[in-house]
Amino acid sequence: MFGFQQMAHDVRYRYGLEWLDIVKRLWTEDIPFDFDGQFFRIRDGQAWPKPLQKPYPVLVNAGNSPDGLDFSARAVDFNFMTTSTLETAQAIVQDLKQRAKTYHRDVRAMTYGLMVCRDTEREAREDYQRIIDMGDLEAVNNLLKVLGIECGSHDETIRNAAQRFIAGWGGFPLIGTPEQIVDECLKISATGVEGIIFGFLDYYEELEYFSRRVMPLLKEAGLR
Repeated sequence: MFGFQQMAHDVRYRYGLEWLDIVKRLWTEDIPFDFDGQFFRIRDGQAWPKPLQKPYPVLVNAGNSPDGLDFSARAVDFNFMTTSTLETAQAIVQDLKQRAKTYHRDVRAMTYGLMVCRDTEREAREDYQRIIDMGDLEAVNNLLKVLGIECGSHDETIRNAAQRFIAGWGGFPLIGTPEQIVDECLKISATGVEGIIFGFLDYYEELEYFSRRVMPLLKEAGLR
């Protein structure tokens, strides 16, 4: 859009790492500094005011690729990841933690998912299916192509991926009663994931329901 050619995937992470190194220095150093890197050249660099958080705000990177996980292991506090199964989540967290150890750091993991929580499991599954049935499958297939995922109408894996993008942008589905939601969150927590961003179909109605019915159970389970 701005007339620049997109860098290769691994180069973008090297660029980002150098940029973030500079920003961290701007946030934490009071004396102006020079910087000569592969991508940036700075003379008398300084920035004011400094962040209120010390040494700087919590940093989050969204990454699932080896390059993305390595970037998170080296430079941020949390890696925000996509996962389709509990087994995949555990494998990604273990990979992330191992990479972080090589840099003498500790990085934590977060994920996201669509929550459809109702008084009964049947109601929850019916509403989840209604979201899928009303979704724009053609738009989702176009999105998957943009993301580099080849679509096939008879491929069960692709169909599952398409449904998850219709209902929650590819996130982990949490469907059921308040008790079932908390049980699922406990399983996710056991993989090493330490936080979930919840999405809802109707935030106005469902956030109130979540606060009243689910949050007390999360606190009781030690997840909050």
